[in-house]
Amino acid sequence: KAELAAFASDGSAPLRAAECLVLLVDKQEVSEIVLDLATGAVVREKIIPSGTQPLFSPDDCFLAERIVQEDPEVKRLLSDRYGISDMSQVACDPWSVHLADDSDRSYAKWKEGAPQGRLIQTFLYWRKDGGMACNHYAHPIDLLPVVDPFELGGPLGAPARRE
Repeated sequence: KAELAAFASDGSAPLRAAECLVLLVDKQEVSEIVLDLATGAVVREKIIPSGTQPLFSPDDCFLAERIVQEDPEVKRLLSDRYGISDMSQVACDPWSVHLADDSDRSYAKWKEGAPQGRLIQTFLYWRKDGGMACNHYAHPIDLLPVVDPFELGGPLGAPARRE
């Protein structure tokens, strides 16, 4: 506010800055960095408290969808329960998992003692009547895979898959 008040009174330009959230996957750590756009210098940097997560990027969501759609256990369940063998008939809608308290960890099959994961729940829908043009939301599938893109494995609770 002070910089804008100065600009309003004497025309001095406020600092042009960009705020960036940086996710260090190997450390499972998030930093907030403010950069001066004129010089590229770091104005402020702080590590976000453990357990705090930035929003999921589109890449995170695409990865979660790919993990689910390629998982053999998910394919087996879809075939056994619904007769779906063509994964192009399955729409995957990724949403973040928000845990209300520590007791919720067991629902997400959290690993004891592990750092907080970036859990994505994937709501599944059946494109029952004709591919991409149909209203797949009219055909929800009663299966909710949860993935942790940090792990790059299959849905939690399923055998791990590495690339």
